[in-house]
Amino acid sequence: MWITNGGFADVYVVFAKIDGEKFSCFIVERGTPGFSAGAEEKKMGIKGSSTTPIFFENSPVPKEKSPHEPGRGHVVAFNTLNAAASAWAPIASVAPKRSWKPPRNIPKSAPPSENASAISA
Repeated sequence: MWITNGGFADVYVVFAKIDGEKFSCFIVERGTPGFSAGAEEKKMGIKGSSTTPIFFENSPVPKEKSPHEPGRGHVVAFNTLNAAASAWAPIASVAPKRSWKPPRNIPKSAPPSENASAISA
């Protein structure tokens, strides 16, 4: 239905069901007869990537455009997620440590407030 970077990509990795039941992955190149990308989606957030709808109109995709046999698209999808997670994990664990700085110039024990008894009453 939509694809990331669809507005300017030359190669698309598409996940779809074949015959309504076999979740599959296939690769489509820009310019494939019957394939087109639509207008840019107007999003509320994550505006750094181009997101467009894609359309297939009488556009058969040859079997050699699929990295796996029909019905094995989940293998590509999960391997992509695993690769992305392993690439981002070190960044996600180090960034918070580097961004947090301990407070400076805080006395170890603050002197008692003169109005402490008035506040607690």
